[in-house]
Amino acid sequence: GLPSDGSVSVAAGMIDAHAGALAMICSPPSQDIQSSTITDFARRRISLLCGTSACFMAVSSSQQFISGIWGPYSSALLPNFYLHEGGQSACGALLDHMIALHPAGAVLQEKAKEKSINVY
Repeated sequence: GLPSDGSVSVAAGMIDAHAGALAMICSPPSQDIQSSTITDFARRRISLLCGTSACFMAVSSSQQFISGIWGPYSSALLPNFYLHEGGQSACGALLDHMIALHPAGAVLQEKAKEKSINVY
């Protein structure tokens, strides 16, 4: 079950996408905290982690061999679950490219520059 004392679990020394996926699939919506377990949430979620690349991650209690999807990796994210991954490299560059090409891209970049912030 989930801790009722408001404690937070912290993972160290993880691959960034794995840390993000673990945080996302193990963080229940507040209205469901009392009625579900972490494994219930893990089975119903897929995480999309974006940066310079994008990675979709999902866990399953059974091995699934899916064309074009990496895995299954046993206990790579959660004990006794199989991790499945898919992704695309250079997504950060694609986002930069789309902002540069967008009709409002120049305005967005100018406003960000005025405020000394980035466009994101």
